Amino acid sequence: MGNTFGKRLIYNASSWEGCKEDVGADGVGKNRSECVDKIISYHTGQRIAIPWCQAFVSMILQETCNQFGVQNPIPYTQSTHEFVRLARNSIVKVDNHPLPGSVFFIDWGKNGGAKGTGHTGYVVNVEGNSITTIEGNFGDSVNFGRRPLTQITSYIHTEDIGGDKTLPASLFASAGTGLKIATALAGGFLVWNAFLKGKF
Repeated sequence: MGNTFGKRLIYNASSWEGCKEDVGADGVGKNRSECVDKIISYHTGQRIAIPWCQAFVSMILQETCNQFGVQNPIPYTQSTHEFVRLARNSIVKVDNHPLPGSVFFIDWGKNGGAKGTGHTGYVVNVEGNSITTIEGNFGDSVNFGRRPLTQITSYIHTEDIGGDKTLPASLFASAGTGLKIATALAGGFLVWNAFLKGKF
């Protein structure tokens, strides 16, 4: 992937790994913490308690557009469903083929959940019948995970936004994004296993 837009999306998203909500036993702090507030307020300017997976995706996308000096074609929205609609109405391709740096979208209403609810995050890698992800509000944190392809509704190809532009290697950690992601994945898979067991 080189030092491309897609690689930078993953790099930027992974730099937030470990950000989590500060939730007490009584539930106070749900969707809130110092770092979660930064994510939510990035576009809104407000520090409010809202589901924040889409705020995370939008913040990372905007920051990466800023770094590459390109215009973000997908306006900010708090809604995962609206994000997909806005992407479809832009130059960004939306389909059923995952690629590293693309945004995955889950329509929970089509997966046995509440109608109109959804979830988004970034695809890190595609392997067999699953994707490795980095996503916000996953286990109340920014975490790496693994999701089966059958769970995903569609993919928004944000990795294409930068075109052929690349960034100098000096703007990436000397160890490389791959090492950072590989190291973080060990914890991510533990989170994913807990998710499958109904702990999140």
